Amino acid sequence: MRIKTNCIEAIKFTLIAALATLHSAPSLADQDIIEHSISASAAPNVFARLSIDPAAITVSGLSSGGFFAHQFHIAYSHRLSGAAIVAGGPFGCVDIIPNPFMPWTQLGSLAAAVVACTHTAGDRFWGLRPNPPQASHVADLVAEVFLAGQIDDPDHLKNDRVWLFHGSMDGVVSPRIGSVLAELYQGFILGHDALAIMSEDPDQPANHGMPIARSEFDSGLPAPECDVYSAPYIINCGFDATKLFLAHLYQEKFADTYADPYDMGSLLPFDQSPFFENGAEASLADTGYVYLPHDCLSNDCRLHVAFHGCQQSVQPVNGIATRDEFLHEAGYTQWAGGNRIVVFFPQVMATPSNPRGCWDFWGFTGPQWRTRDGLQMQAVAAMIDAIVGDDRNQ
Repeated sequence: MRIKTNCIEAIKFTLIAALATLHSAPSLADQDIIEHSISASAAPNVFARLSIDPAAITVSGLSSGGFFAHQFHIAYSHRLSGAAIVAGGPFGCVDIIPNPFMPWTQLGSLAAAVVACTHTAGDRFWGLRPNPPQASHVADLVAEVFLAGQIDDPDHLKNDRVWLFHGSMDGVVSPRIGSVLAELYQGFILGHDALAIMSEDPDQPANHGMPIARSEFDSGLPAPECDVYSAPYIINCGFDATKLFLAHLYQEKFADTYADPYDMGSLLPFDQSPFFENGAEASLADTGYVYLPHDCLSNDCRLHVAFHGCQQSVQPVNGIATRDEFLHEAGYTQWAGGNRIVVFFPQVMATPSNPRGCWDFWGFTGPQWRTRDGLQMQAVAAMIDAIVGDDRNQ
């Protein structure tokens, strides 16, 4: 009877948790309209003129995008040279959370996603607080999935560069989860300076968001303070996380030059629809965006893929794209423009199974979600190939 009761309680909990994800986060205010774009039909012709170094492809992400960037780094490690994770967590986190009522079993993936790997619905499962995963268990899972032929050999990670940051006041993704991620990478990365774990200013503790150095956005809206959890989840902490991690990932030939990105380049729409069959199933939007420095049309460049967090995608409202701070204000374009870094911003859309427009780190797109066969994983990999050139990224 105990097992049956726990199963019923788990079913009830997942329904409650699913409803909680619909209403738990602050709503977005009116935002800027995306400008400086050219027609989507022109983008493929522009990409054909690019010369991207296939050995200089990196990823980063915030929150769900941080989970996904790390997940993508693990799955496609032979294609990437590094990753930066802000407020994210470890590979397959939802698969290795013990059920606090029955520790010899695992918590269901949705419940694990909203009370353990994140605290979207609190930090307790029917009154008991689940333990975070152990880094050794994550490493075992990575090895298991590799042996099944579903991800690249993790040995490819040993020479990569990785940058991590987690705010001590983060109430959405616990700093304990960030510590597991750091410990996992410490077991993979060999270079003594290749893994950078950014410490916050103790006088300016950070909440859940992308740290920037400016006090307001270009639109004139004030940026939330560093210790505030508020849309658009880009927080004023007195330093640019994006500058620091791009400088770490591309330590050679990185210019400390903050520039007007639209003097230095253009933001182009990218047609994502050819890379998946069902947008609702994959929770992928029809349009992504690529920031292209002007210098990249005549010089070799690097490629960085930036995964937004939940409720940070660009979504049309009455036909007008309005949610664009992650593209314009998170620092990517400002630091990439003068450093010959092409930045690809793939886009998720909200669906009934993913109401907040998150990247998949708990399995809502199907059982292969964290492998190379996952719908989002495959699509992003194919989009990278389209930008770099299929024959140059194998």
